[in-house]
Amino acid sequence: MPSILSGDYLGVLDPHQQFFDGSGSHAWTLSRDGPTLLASARHQLDPYLGLFHCDEDTFSTSCHYSGTIFRFPLRTSPSPLSDTVYTSARVSSLLNNFELDADLNLIFLRNVERIEVYERARGSTEPVLRYRVQVSLVSPLYSCGHKYDTTTTKK
Repeated sequence: MPSILSGDYLGVLDPHQQFFDGSGSHAWTLSRDGPTLLASARHQLDPYLGLFHCDEDTFSTSCHYSGTIFRFPLRTSPSPLSDTVYTSARVSSLLNNFELDADLNLIFLRNVERIEVYERARGSTEPVLRYRVQVSLVSPLYSCGHKYDTTTTKK
């Protein structure tokens, strides 16, 4: 299921509304629920463990993740929600298209300074940087706003 790990929270989206009493999502607070999740639903946490400094400590001791990870498992067969199937080629095309405008997206995302897109091959434990886009403030005042500089780095 799609999920988001950020700061003190883990949110899981349930688009088929099968697992959370008919609700389309559920969120946990790591400081309150992290140790229980680690013990009872480790299979939901496994995709995060070992990724970008996320480890068991994130859910049991520190109960905090410094950053945000979005996890989007891809549909490999049609479902009642959509007939669209995402192949590796289609995902690659989507990411290439996103990259073309990623620097512009950053200018309008107030609290996001950097977007990094990683790819992890099936069976691999280490993700590989596909590209990074970051924005930095060049001058505090530029006309009536701010002037930004964007940088794109490819693998």
